[in-house]
Amino acid sequence: MRSRRISRPSGGTEQVADAWETDYIIVGAGSAGCVLANRLSADPAAQVLLLEAGGDDRPLREPRHFWSNLMIHVPAGFANTITDPRVNWLYRTAPDPSTGGRVYTIPRGKTLGGSSSINGMVYIRGQQADYDYWNQIGCRGWSWDSVRPYFLRAENREQGPSEHHAVGGPLHVADIRSRHPVSEAAIAAAVALGVPQRDVNGGDQEGVCYYQQTMRGRLRCSAAAAYLHPIMRRSNLRVEIRALVTRIVVEHNRAVGVAFVRDGINQVVRARREVILCGGAVNSPQILQLSGIGPGALLQRLGVPVIRDSAEVGENLQDHYITTIRYNLKHGVKSINEQSHGVRFLGEAFRYLIAGKGLLSLPPAQLGIFVRSRPDLAGPDMRFHVMPATVDVERYAREGKLRLERSAGLTIAAGGLRPESRGHVRIVSTNPRQPPEIVPNFLSDPLDQDIAVRSLQWARALAAQDPLRPLIADGPMFDLPLDDYETWLRFARERGVSDNHLTCTCRMGSDEGAVVDPDLRVRGVEGLRVADASIMPRLVSGNTNAPVIMIAEKAADMILGRVLSA
Repeated sequence: MRSRRISRPSGGTEQVADAWETDYIIVGAGSAGCVLANRLSADPAAQVLLLEAGGDDRPLREPRHFWSNLMIHVPAGFANTITDPRVNWLYRTAPDPSTGGRVYTIPRGKTLGGSSSINGMVYIRGQQADYDYWNQIGCRGWSWDSVRPYFLRAENREQGPSEHHAVGGPLHVADIRSRHPVSEAAIAAAVALGVPQRDVNGGDQEGVCYYQQTMRGRLRCSAAAAYLHPIMRRSNLRVEIRALVTRIVVEHNRAVGVAFVRDGINQVVRARREVILCGGAVNSPQILQLSGIGPGALLQRLGVPVIRDSAEVGENLQDHYITTIRYNLKHGVKSINEQSHGVRFLGEAFRYLIAGKGLLSLPPAQLGIFVRSRPDLAGPDMRFHVMPATVDVERYAREGKLRLERSAGLTIAAGGLRPESRGHVRIVSTNPRQPPEIVPNFLSDPLDQDIAVRSLQWARALAAQDPLRPLIADGPMFDLPLDDYETWLRFARERGVSDNHLTCTCRMGSDEGAVVDPDLRVRGVEGLRVADASIMPRLVSGNTNAPVIMIAEKAADMILGRVLSA
């Protein structure tokens, strides 16, 4: 295979497509794909092809998208990347019947690094019980003791090693560089409610803390920055951007290659060893279904030849649903809102350039609280983001637009950690450019309705607690009786949004109904694996970027026939 550092569109369609073969084909250069490209190409004898439907994430490599790509790397640039179609697919769900037919914007990364290039940079592993549950239901080898070494291998903790953290890995993890007085007041209020202040990535997740962030110095540390950029010159690694995969090529029940279109040219590349899907919870099931691997009735209705009738491909979709309460702060109390406009913003930009601190060094979510809704629970089942800023997140859900408000404000986003509700991702045509139907069903299960209400009630208790309450001028829900369940539930249905943690659509398991087995091999098709958030059998208790990187680290060892011990 002819190797090159990166391949770019030429602008013409008169060319004849090259034909080649390689050892491994990785579909999707997101959180998982970048890890696998790094680990598999570490063997100079293995030829690796990485296909990405989006563009390059480096500003100087994409002059047309210089500003968009620059905002990827600045922490506060999240406000741009979360709305920018140059780096974000900005999917739209179908109307959700569980929330009155509301439609939601679902951001997904469209660049090297995938969603790790546009997310909130929160580093959360989840609870030990999450992975022990996976193991108990048949995902052998995925217990906490089995996955912990992969979290540690990936990590390079800026504050140094400890019992629960490591150094030396590609992924830089750091504490936030600036701490806001309103956030400090929120921590004190949580402590006053009996919540311990601790590292929630330690042995016990219950607590309040400033989130650890995937940052290197003053910049975002995406999966591309951590795993891909340092190895782009490897002669055995080929990276194709703007390469839209249309299907997996299957012959005699074995994946032998991938068909994709790039620069208007249809191409096929063959895999001598394996094809690994890393498209995420939306695109991996979409590609499988387009390839004839999925629910037979759906594929037949759309005219897709059925290769493997796998009913659960695209089913079991889980996501975190959060409802935000926004409060106005009293005169004289400052928030991020006022700093983000006019002359003050210019001052913050200067401060960031000189010292790497201030507004532009801050990620969107700086503070997290993990608590139990009932004292008899073994661990937290509710989570809260606290931000010294306010935005109209409902407008983002409706229109994909986001802007900080001008007057001082505080946001508390409340929700459950382990939803029971399940949605789906299903293709609606054979056109690979047409987004699939996404139905989240956020509050279809009564247990999720109950936790939505309980979390809002707890959020109000936090806002009413000293020393946070004296900072607040006014806000919703203060006058609402705590026992008015239906009103709280209506508020959640009308104001909640996705926390952008889509998972479980290619569920892993040992049963025949599972899409992949515990080695991540697609059932019924040899030479094909899935390694991304879609393989989770149940959503973890927190953000998904760190767990997906762990999944990819473990998948690499599975492919190479290695096991990393504790």
